[in-house]
Amino acid sequence: MPRESSAPPAWRCSDLAHSVESLTQDGTTAHLAVIRKQVTGGAKRVETGHSLPVSLPPVMEAAAYQEVEAAIDTAGIRHGASRTEIIVGGDGRCVVIERPAP
Repeated sequence: MPRESSAPPAWRCSDLAHSVESLTQDGTTAHLAVIRKQVTGGAKRVETGHSLPVSLPPVMEAAAYQEVEAAIDTAGIRHGASRTEIIVGGDGRCVVIERPAP
């Protein structure tokens, strides 16, 4: 999984931070919600708000879900709820910045 530091600088804009809330049962994952996060800039970002629901363009949504599912699998989550922090680029690419957390 790429780390945040590998993300191009344009992706570090505060309005591109999201989290994906997912539920996994027997290794099959369903995504419940995408939450847009408002965060301050810089290396030590602070969340200042959340927006829900968020509708991503289909290409971005597909890229985000694909990366989140790979991260969930890598983390070994087979059952339960998880939250994965991501940054979605304007070109549809997605960077997982935090491993899924139960």
